[in-house]
This record gives sequence, C-alpha cells and structure tokens, in this order.
Amino acid sequence: MKPLRTFARFVVATVALAGIPSYAASISMTCTLTKSSHDFLNSHGTARYMNGSGNYVNHEMDGDHIIISPWPYPACSYTTWRTTTEWAGDLTCGGQSGFCYRAQDTAYATDDPDVEQGMGSPRRCIDVDVEPPCEWSDCDGPPENCPLIVNLDKGPWRLTGLENPVAFDIDADGNPDTIGWTARGSRLAFIALDLNGNGRIDDARELFGNHTLLPNHSEAPDGFVALEQYDSNNDAVIDQSDAAWPRLLLWIDANHDGRSQAAELSAVSSTDIVGLGVRYRSIRRHDQSGNLLRYMGVVSMKNGKQPYYDVFFVER
Repeated sequence: MKPLRTFARFVVATVALAGIPSYAASISMTCTLTKSSHDFLNSHGTARYMNGSGNYVNHEMDGDHIIISPWPYPACSYTTWRTTTEWAGDLTCGGQSGFCYRAQDTAYATDDPDVEQGMGSPRRCIDVDVEPPCEWSDCDGPPENCPLIVNLDKGPWRLTGLENPVAFDIDADGNPDTIGWTARGSRLAFIALDLNGNGRIDDARELFGNHTLLPNHSEAPDGFVALEQYDSNNDAVIDQSDAAWPRLLLWIDANHDGRSQAAELSAVSSTDIVGLGVRYRSIRRHDQSGNLLRYMGVVSMKNGKQPYYDVFFVER
C-alpha cells in the first residue's frame, strides 16, 4: 500500500547575536500514516535541524510521535525521543472499527523552545461509512478546562488520563471533576496563587487557566491570558520585576490526590524559574492519555529556556 501524501513545513526562530546579522533556525519534518491488513496502522516520521544558512546540522532536539483517535480517547501508540542528529521513527498499532486516526510528530530544539515544529498526517478511518467533516481531533469537541503547568525537570511530560484520574474542581463550580492529572512522582507543577490565603489551592480559580478571573470579573480564555494580567510592567514576562512575583506558587501534587498539602507548595521565586513568558502559540499536542497540550509558552530557568503548556485535561 502506498503511504498517504507526506506534509513538510518549517518553523522559524530569529536569533540575534552581537555584531552578527540575525539568522533563522528551523526544523523540517515529515509525517505519514498508512493502514495495512487487519486494520493495523503504521506511521513514519522524521525531523532534521536546519541552521540559518540552510544547512542540516547536528543539534539537540526533543520530540514525540503519536497515533491518536478523536478526543477523549487515549493514544493508539506513543513514544518520546531525544537526539543530537536527525530523527526518524516508526509506530504501529491496531485500529478499532468505527474510528478515525491521525499521526502527529512534535519536535523542538532542546536549548531553544522557540524553534519548534508540529506535523500531522492525513486521517485514516476504519470501517467508517461516512467520515466526520472535521479534519483532526475536534470531532467530539476539545476538552474544556485547563491550567498552566511547568516541568521543573528536562525529562518527559508525565500526565495521567482516565486510567488514573483525580477529583479536582477544575471548572470552579463547587463540585469536584474526574479528570486527567500530573503523574505521581513527576516534577510537573501547577502555577498557582492562593487568593484567599488559606494555605491551599482550592479550585481552578487559584490556578491559571480558563476559569481564572480577570480584573473585569470575566473568565480568561486560557492560562496565558490569565497569567498576563500580573505583568505589571508590560514586558511579556512575569518575573521579579512584577509585583505579583513573590506571591506566585508552584504546586507539585506528589501523592496524586488532587488536594494541595503545605509540603507540595513552594514559591516560584525559590525555584530555578526566573521568568514566565506570557506570549504563546497554539500547538495542539496530544499525549498518550488523551490530554491536550494546546498552547505553549517559554519559561526561563537559571540554566536555560524550555517550553511550558496550557494543558486541557481529559475529563469523565
């Protein structure tokens, strides 16, 4: 069977060096998805780093490769990767009758998350009489509730889905919701603000997401807009020059119970984080449990920069 057509595109980041004209770095990618006999799905993806002179060069990259069906179902197959040269990978999984699938690759430069690229394959359906009109995983509608999350390690993003959920009031309606969450023992941290000063994070109002209240008492559309309201000097970064910096918290739910304990909370200013960028872009990256990393910004650490995400958790 011939593979479906392959798509390739570039994402560009401009880098300015003292005394040297600015240049653009980019990542070129391909992603295919084919269906073989017995409804097995096969995906092949590639990624190569290109410098500003248009030459492919060795450069450390991180990424992931996934075959996924419409939200909120978990991935059919998923892997993460890291390389200092070009990457090529394959995934295989058994599809289910009545479902459509798509493959997706994501890659970014390890030392500069502004050089980032996502690539999706065309859709493949199994025993579907009439294909849904939507082109990707919004067929059933995206998840509705999100918080900003930052990874304090350089390792993979470890989230859980409905196979290991927690109960947390993610829509701030007074009732706990059964949702995906950060994994037990991970270093993923919610950015938070203890608004009522009771020493814990009560609900989504005290996280940064689409249920955070803005100064006009409306809800923010996403976590980055929610955080931006605290950018008092309008430089697109939340850092020690902003009045809210000493009040910002990180919550690592170490025991995965959806409840914040005092030992799980720490001041952002006491960590390696030195700045939270509020500029962001849509990337629509899915994980193996069906969670959607929908928007990406850049967090500045003492030892460099890395991406952080507005995560829309899968919900029951």
